[in-house]
Amino acid sequence: MRLMELATVLNKRVEHERKELDRAMEELRKERQRGAKLEMKLAKLEMEKVGGSRATYYRSNSTPNSAKSTANSMEHEALKDKCELLHEKCLALEARLETTRREKEEEARMYRNILEETRQAVKDHVRPVKSSCWSSTSLP
Repeated sequence: MRLMELATVLNKRVEHERKELDRAMEELRKERQRGAKLEMKLAKLEMEKVGGSRATYYRSNSTPNSAKSTANSMEHEALKDKCELLHEKCLALEARLETTRREKEEEARMYRNILEETRQAVKDHVRPVKSSCWSSTSLP
């Protein structure tokens, strides 16, 4: 009975720690996304700043192709940023998966140990009872 109580307490602790880890991983993911968004905004502002000083030059020498290439460049940067965000998310998910896998392996190892201890306790308890049953029914 005590073993079951200990297993229950341990399961509650593991579940609590898992929830804390999930919360921390979610916070980390959000902070990374926030950082990436801020970096994108900074890059846009820098491009506008650099673009503002060169705007008169580009306006005087611009052709439809240069506008198109600028748009393609911006689209390329946006896709690159999105790819980086997805890569970060993938890494976070892989880390979470690995952590969960390790936790499950530890839980399985723990449960095997508990099961083995329980089996041994039952054997130790049943052996004396079995031998006393056989000795009381022995024939003269």
